[in-house]
Amino acid sequence: MKIKRLDINNIASIAHASIDFTSEPLSDSPIFLICGETGSGKSTILDAICLALYDKTPRLANGKSTEDKTYSEGGQEIGIDKVNQLLKKGEKEGAISLWFDGVDGSTYLAEWKCRVNRNGKLEDEQWSITDSKGITDTSKKRDAKMAEIIGLDYDEFCRTSMLAQGQFTQFLKADTKDKSDILEKITGTEIYARIGKQIHEKSKNAYDCFKDADRNINSVTLLPSDTKEQYLSEMSAIESVLKKDAEDMERLEEIVKSLEILSTANSSIAASNKSINDSKTKFVRLAGDLECRKLSLSSKFDEARGLDKAIAAMEEHSDMFKNVQAIEAHLENIDRQGNIQKTHEKIIKKAEIDLENYNKSFDVLAQSKEEAEVVLTQKNTALAEAEEEWNSMCPKIVEQQRQAIAEELDLVSAARSEYASIRQREKDLELYRCEYSESEGTLASERETLKGLDEAVQKTRKDFAEVQNVYNLQAQVLDKAAVSLREWLRETGFDECPVCHSKIVSLATDEQEENNLKPLKDHLANKKKIMEEAESAFVTAQTALSVKEAEHTAQKKRIDNAENELRVSMGEFALRYASLQISVSDGDISDALDLRKKSLNERKEKNEWAIRVVNEKRKHADDVSKELSRFRKETYEPLLTEYNDIDKKIATIKANISAERNLIEQSRESADASNEKVDELISYPDWKETWSADSDGFMSKLRNDAEKYNNEVRNRDDIKIVIERMNDVINSVSEICSRIIGSDSSFGAEAIVPVECPGNVLTEWGALERGICVDRDNIKKAEADGKKAE
Repeated sequence: MKIKRLDINNIASIAHASIDFTSEPLSDSPIFLICGETGSGKSTILDAICLALYDKTPRLANGKSTEDKTYSEGGQEIGIDKVNQLLKKGEKEGAISLWFDGVDGSTYLAEWKCRVNRNGKLEDEQWSITDSKGITDTSKKRDAKMAEIIGLDYDEFCRTSMLAQGQFTQFLKADTKDKSDILEKITGTEIYARIGKQIHEKSKNAYDCFKDADRNINSVTLLPSDTKEQYLSEMSAIESVLKKDAEDMERLEEIVKSLEILSTANSSIAASNKSINDSKTKFVRLAGDLECRKLSLSSKFDEARGLDKAIAAMEEHSDMFKNVQAIEAHLENIDRQGNIQKTHEKIIKKAEIDLENYNKSFDVLAQSKEEAEVVLTQKNTALAEAEEEWNSMCPKIVEQQRQAIAEELDLVSAARSEYASIRQREKDLELYRCEYSESEGTLASERETLKGLDEAVQKTRKDFAEVQNVYNLQAQVLDKAAVSLREWLRETGFDECPVCHSKIVSLATDEQEENNLKPLKDHLANKKKIMEEAESAFVTAQTALSVKEAEHTAQKKRIDNAENELRVSMGEFALRYASLQISVSDGDISDALDLRKKSLNERKEKNEWAIRVVNEKRKHADDVSKELSRFRKETYEPLLTEYNDIDKKIATIKANISAERNLIEQSRESADASNEKVDELISYPDWKETWSADSDGFMSKLRNDAEKYNNEVRNRDDIKIVIERMNDVINSVSEICSRIIGSDSSFGAEAIVPVECPGNVLTEWGALERGICVDRDNIKKAEADGKKAE
């Protein structure tokens, strides 16, 4: 199976998705990765494939191990293993469409749908399979059909082609046979297993044959040469005897064969003669049937002639008898149209009475309508005058002025607020600059202090280095003196000091030498301590200076930012409030803004007075309009509606009367047409008087006469058909009979008695003729075979 395309709509966490596996880059990649954050829909893609193929998904399999088998949502109990719960929350419908190639190479479409009904309940899902011919399968056998199309059932598909999260071990733990079956279905290599089995069986059979042949060869022993010669002589003698016996046997077989041919020929001749005798008996019986049929044919001819005479007596009314149904329909139409004319005349009479009554009511309403229209015209004039007074106040201009004043007041208020913000920024900038100046003075002082500390550090380092050199030099001198003294004592063997000539009792130890150097060493340690303290003080001061320099740099940056923000604010202020014609660069603009606000408030008061006058005029016009609407709704429109209704009814009645008169005219035309047609079809004299007196009796007599005539015609036609068929059979049988007698005159020797035979005699005559021919051919062949055998 090969997946070609997957469409997902409102399933789990995916709203809409379409994946085309036949387009790049997926079509060029045998392996690709589905990645995304938790809840992004990675597993939903695999669920969608499983739902489309099998109407199942491994995701819901875990719910089967819990105690609760259902859960409640929206007042509905839903099974934890129901797949329709994968519909995206809040959506009404969900669908999956999967196009794929089956193992047979054909393209299939698997579709899965679920929806929520009008009550908000989940409905059962719908699952279907459509093949390449457009045939859709929704039967209960879809599971088996899908397994056949894909080559895997649901369990095999989940263990191999699509392993759900945590389920890979199911495939690993499967036994060897299950793994083998699954892998063979996936790779299509089950044929090789069958071939291997057949090869193994053939190899085993060949090996068994080889072992049997090997045993036979090992069981053979070679004969001595004299015994071998004796056996060969005996075999030669036996072969000569066998050859002679074979020749004798061939001669005997030829004799036996000839005797068998003679016996068979005699038997065949006897059987054929017996069959010919039986055929003669059958010939006599069938010949009697032929005579009987000739007599019956003569009787049928007599019956047909009698019917022809009866039909000729009624021939003058034949056209009438053929059109009985049409005549009956026309006569019924004449009666029906008469009744219809009477009904429509009654309707017209009633409608004329109604029309007279409605005309009287219509005249009264017409007078009332004219009076109401005069009042309506007066009220429309009053409304027009009120509207004109309102328009003369220019309400749109007044409203525009109000909006312009309000907008300008809002602009002045916003400008005051924003100007206050700009003033605060200027103050903050001045404060930042003062702090920056103070910081510069402090930094200069601390830099001088750091310079003095640096000089002190250099001096202590120099003093420490000088003392350390003296200490090292003194230690080296002592070490060299001790070494030289030891070497002199060892070389000379003297025990007196060469300087003071005192007796040397012992040499100085390392501890004694350390004690000699201790004053100098203490002095060196003191210098080192002084140096380290100076270095520590320098580092501390240097660190503090670095922090203050960083703060100083930050202050400079803050000043730059504040200056930039102030420039931007002033620029935006100038653009935003350009209509006020006030610039912050002119100095303090608070007074100018106050004056502008005062002027606007004065204009606002005048505008509010104008608005009140406009509203009063508008209210007067609205009152007049309401009065007009009330009069129109309560008086004029009901009157007009009643006037129009009666007018429509009068027109309808007139139209109905005209229609009824047209129907009466149509009915008369239909009755006249039926009268003309009936006069043409009925051939009875004075039929109208008879029909007018008793229409049912007239139609009954007409139907009986027609039925009698039609029966006679049908009987005559049926007899003619029978005569024709009987004549064909008699002629065919007579030809066969003549051929049989012509070939063998003994068949016509016996007397013939007319007796009817049951069954298909024509078939029996044909079989009889064929049987006689076969028997004669058999006799001739048997006689020829007998002569040849003799």
